Amino acid sequence: MTRQFHLLLTFLFSLLLFLPCQHADAEKIADRQVLPNGITLLHAEKNALPIVTVVIAIKAGSLMESPEKGGLANLTARLLNEGTKTRSSLDISSAIEFVGGSLGTSGGTDYMTVTLSVLKKDIELGFDLLGDIILNPVFNDAEIKRQKAIIKSAIIQQKEDPGAIASKAFMEAVFGSHPYGRPPEGTEDSLDTISRADIVDFHSAYYRPNNAIMTVVGDIDRSKLDLLINKYLGQWQKKEIVFPPLPAIAHKKNARVIKINKDITQAN
Repeated sequence: MTRQFHLLLTFLFSLLLFLPCQHADAEKIADRQVLPNGITLLHAEKNALPIVTVVIAIKAGSLMESPEKGGLANLTARLLNEGTKTRSSLDISSAIEFVGGSLGTSGGTDYMTVTLSVLKKDIELGFDLLGDIILNPVFNDAEIKRQKAIIKSAIIQQKEDPGAIASKAFMEAVFGSHPYGRPPEGTEDSLDTISRADIVDFHSAYYRPNNAIMTVVGDIDRSKLDLLINKYLGQWQKKEIVFPPLPAIAHKKNARVIKINKDITQAN
């Protein structure tokens, strides 16, 4: 398993361990099943609090993008909740905030994640929004432009952060031309090369149920969960996934010291 996925599972199963279990002699933490459309489902019913948390991890991180299109995976993930065929970004944020829930997306190197957290009474709305942003994003040109500007601004700020500079230099030195050696947010230049068609094609290629793991923890039984998945994710069609070949990572046998000169008041 890759680094980001280890962190995801650590978080989810830590949550499972700290929530009280209904039966002290329970032999397993979560039920696991591969659904007909290919989703790997992990479900743990916990009734201590009337809250349900859903995390969908899709293998659609920056490992899947070309060096020339650096930042494509991250940009695609950020755009999911910025408008669908029937909802604007304001509609989505207003709906989830009105019920005190949260719905967020995040891009990474190995996986992108969609995270939903709502009260039990609002789970129908939560799944409606969840399914909508995964299946029906419109990738509006204005939102693409806006998100690119936000990411570029963050990249510029990182150039003044010694820790960020050192981290990027370290990853490049260790992993070289492998995608692990590149920042998942891309660069200012690579972001300029990404078109709406690139985003649509990336979403179509990798955002598939047979390329996803779904974890559901909280006050929801399996029968209710099955109904919600069938209703809001039932149209999510599986597809053969073709992963790009990855370059080999050269083994480093000797220690190296890398110094980066920058006009700052103290060494880091």
